[in-house]
Amino acid sequence: MVHVTQQVIAEYEAGYRNIPVYRLVSLAEALGVTADELLKDSESGTRKRGPASRIEQLADQVTKLPRTRQRFVIELLEDAVARAQ
Repeated sequence: MVHVTQQVIAEYEAGYRNIPVYRLVSLAEALGVTADELLKDSESGTRKRGPASRIEQLADQVTKLPRTRQRFVIELLEDAVARAQ
């Protein structure tokens, strides 16, 4: 519908590639939204563009662990941060 490969769409989603302005309308139509909705930041505007940092990737992995393992990792991090200060 947008006339680009799935790889290009994945790069848009991951923030590796910027969406060209001329492609916004067709992308919005394919998603069933307006171009304005695509341009609005759905969060508070604090999220940076581009791939997630290493710490964000690790935090995402930790959220997938069982609660007891999450607590263990959190305690390790809190201890490490306290020692670093």
